[in-house]
Amino acid sequence: MNMRISEAAKKTGLSASNIRFYEKKKLLVAGREQQNEYRDYTDQDIECLKRIVVLRKAGLSIEEIRDIFDEKADVKTVLGEQQQKLQSQLQDLQGSLELCASLEREGDLLHMDADRYLDYVTEQEKKGTRFAEFKDSISEFAEFIDNATLFHTLDPILGKYFYLGKYLWLAVLIVFAMVLIFEVATRRSGIAVALLIGLWFLAMFCDYMRWRRRKHDSFD
Repeated sequence: MNMRISEAAKKTGLSASNIRFYEKKKLLVAGREQQNEYRDYTDQDIECLKRIVVLRKAGLSIEEIRDIFDEKADVKTVLGEQQQKLQSQLQDLQGSLELCASLEREGDLLHMDADRYLDYVTEQEKKGTRFAEFKDSISEFAEFIDNATLFHTLDPILGKYFYLGKYLWLAVLIVFAMVLIFEVATRRSGIAVALLIGLWFLAMFCDYMRWRRRKHDSFD
């Protein structure tokens, strides 16, 4: 029995965008009607999507699931490594849970002795207790730069100095930003240049947001 993406979404609990995302990542290949290019999903596709949901709920990455489906990875090995990762995360959460309980007993967080708690965290970390790590927007953007295709286009030219590529591109970004500010501030006739640079920055921002959305992919 073949069905459209809306029905496949209902049967799996996934959104249509999630299903398209998994297709794009080659976790499944849906058939298409020759007349209108609509996707057609079979019962086997639905079962495949359900397996993806189960494995994603277990915390496996898209790459790990694809390797399992393609029989490029041993299932027991992947699941064993995942259990180790989850155990490590549980240890991280344990330290944070105890800290939360201590802060709750404190009551007045606006006037708490932050140094005392930081000393507590430091001492606990020396004993092997781990606390949840956090990333701010700057560090996340730095990760985007490390992964974005644009910032690696100079790798073949730079050879063993490939790591300099992202810094060169960052320098270009800074120069573009300065030119944009100058063009707008002086209201020169080069408004077209400013517009092009602005559009380029907008494209970069959209690329960053797409990367961030893929990274934090959920089942909403």
